[in-house]
Amino acid sequence: MRCPSCGTDNPDRAKFCVECGVALTRRYPGKFTPGYRILSLSLKYNSVLFPFEAVQFLKALSKQGYLLTDPIGPMPLGMRAEVSGIVGRKGVVAVRLDMPRQILGVSAPDAKSAVAEMDALESLVKAEFGFESSHLAQYYALLAGLTIRAKKNPIASWQAYAAQLPLIEKASQALGMKVSLFGIHLTPQGQVPNQADWCDIRIEPFTPSASDHHSVEVIFRRARRDEVFTFTRRLDDIISDLVSLVEQG
Repeated sequence: MRCPSCGTDNPDRAKFCVECGVALTRRYPGKFTPGYRILSLSLKYNSVLFPFEAVQFLKALSKQGYLLTDPIGPMPLGMRAEVSGIVGRKGVVAVRLDMPRQILGVSAPDAKSAVAEMDALESLVKAEFGFESSHLAQYYALLAGLTIRAKKNPIASWQAYAAQLPLIEKASQALGMKVSLFGIHLTPQGQVPNQADWCDIRIEPFTPSASDHHSVEVIFRRARRDEVFTFTRRLDDIISDLVSLVEQG
């Protein structure tokens, strides 16, 4: 199987690319198969101080089978550890703490794994510290970057759309050269990025292989946990539907 991200040929039964580690998913007729370069779920706490103590959390994480990035050392009396970065790994899953920014997150190879691991992290926090993370969350966020092998030349697809837009013809005249579209940037109507609820989806040809791959970047942020988890579970289908619309021209 050919990796949709780096192009490496992998054994037929491989689940992850031997070169870049991207998850390899079998392709089904009529559907587009995403190859994730990055997929993370996180939550931002809304509190004055980070709501739990890092050393206790890392010890609990270690008991759950995570390999800690750095060893746990003793802290001076009255001092709190300030952690920022990846703190533990379990296979291809990584846990990230950014205590100055009040963020707890997980990265995983696919949407289903990301939801499961984030749910497990929140359960761990509740068991160790006695509170529901969702009650203190300012927002939850999904961040995804992926490539999809195209069924039609992405550049040609965007040229077909551009030919229908008077703005593109006027822009060509203003610039003195023929121009086209190189993708689309979708955001909620009437909203701005500094709100808790935000969605940002970019679809364009994948520059290293623009004639046969799409690149998709997704940010989906909501104050409600269930909305982000539901969107994440549906992510593969959402992206496949959007790319299908692009290729319809």
